[in-house]
Amino acid sequence: MTSKKKRSRSNRRRKPSRESTVTLSSSPSPSPSRSVSNKIENSRKKEDFEVEKIVIDSFDSYYKILMEYLNEEHWLSTETVAPLLSLQHEHCKCPFLLLEDANETLPERPYVESIFDDIILMHLAAAYYVSKKKYYTAYNLQLLIVNTFSKELLNKEKDSNWYLPLLGVFCSDLRILAKMSEETDRELDKEPYLEDVANVIMSLYRVCVSDSRPDLRATKKVAIIPMTVELFRVYFDMNKMALLKPLIRSVEILNSSFITLMSLSDLVAYNYFLGKKAIFDGDTYMQTANKALQHAFEYCPERFWISRRNILIYWLPVKMYLGLIPTPEILKEYDLQEFLPIVEGVNHGDIRQFRQGLSDHSHFFLSSGIFLMLEKLTSLTHLALFKRLHFVVKSERIKLQAYLHLLKFVGEDIDDIDEAGNIIAGLIVGGRIKGYISQSHQLVLLSKQEPFTQIVEK
Repeated sequence: MTSKKKRSRSNRRRKPSRESTVTLSSSPSPSPSRSVSNKIENSRKKEDFEVEKIVIDSFDSYYKILMEYLNEEHWLSTETVAPLLSLQHEHCKCPFLLLEDANETLPERPYVESIFDDIILMHLAAAYYVSKKKYYTAYNLQLLIVNTFSKELLNKEKDSNWYLPLLGVFCSDLRILAKMSEETDRELDKEPYLEDVANVIMSLYRVCVSDSRPDLRATKKVAIIPMTVELFRVYFDMNKMALLKPLIRSVEILNSSFITLMSLSDLVAYNYFLGKKAIFDGDTYMQTANKALQHAFEYCPERFWISRRNILIYWLPVKMYLGLIPTPEILKEYDLQEFLPIVEGVNHGDIRQFRQGLSDHSHFFLSSGIFLMLEKLTSLTHLALFKRLHFVVKSERIKLQAYLHLLKFVGEDIDDIDEAGNIIAGLIVGGRIKGYISQSHQLVLLSKQEPFTQIVEK
């Protein structure tokens, strides 16, 4: 053991490669004189403070840091080291932590009686199997971690909640491993993994929702938002969006004190999924979708470019449906050139360009789940074309025959003047045009004051 420690120190002097070390930004590590929780709280009270980066270059340092912080039994301490129990964190790439059975290789551990000792060993074993692409085995280990956490902490620690920052981490890894197992290891188990994951997370969710303790330091309701976000992800993957409604209702009636404790990542994710659901709920929920997706985009930090791009994929069609046209600059900035022919077609009333854009990028739109939403923008394209005709004739009395010829000219497959009339009727009913159709004269009679919904670039 002594020789291992000496080797570890010499490695630090030689500046080990990134593959053999991992850093974790946190408050200073624990010391006998002052507790972790006190140091974190004191540092947060200061306007400016330096954040120490903890270097992990061996199993001993990894194990010691985790156990010392978790033994503090304090929310901030647990939150600090929670990434070190996530399969998505960079420590899972370190060879010295990929241990199939740490009981054999490292039997003399100082906290072997702790439940977290078991969880740490199962986590490292899961990371080992993920590195070997044995996702089904890793999934079962992660399921065992969640069940152990539920039995030994969630159901036994009645009057505290310091361990809850780990719950979202464990459930997220379980969901990801379930998807990977379904894709690669279906022959090992024919049952749908995500269905099991949904049931497991829902059981944890019910424990949190049913807690009636008012003390924020004890109640498990502080985990409702992270659990809701995980259930959102699972139900979207399973295409069971009807199950989201009671989850949203639970958040809406939640005391505002719990909402203020919501992390920024959970806030963005919750509004993102809320907006997506509103899109699929129908046209009457577009304002709800717009508000939620705008909230998600504005609160998502700019450094998370991919997340902001994913939000825009759903927000752009909603904005266009409500009459706001995105600029080419925003499409270029977030690499969303697939939307360019759609935007140009809608903005200029070019039916041919609009439909060609839908066809050329149909795979992207279908895989994103927005193809049908974009098809609804056909009415906006018809509106833009009618506005161009109005600009040319400069009259509030427009012949349907003229609009029919223009539709055919820009590539619309239409031959009957009644079909042109139906298009205008739809725009009038939808509030896009103020006016009426005179069937006897085959005319569209427009309001003299603001006859059209404004389309604004933004």
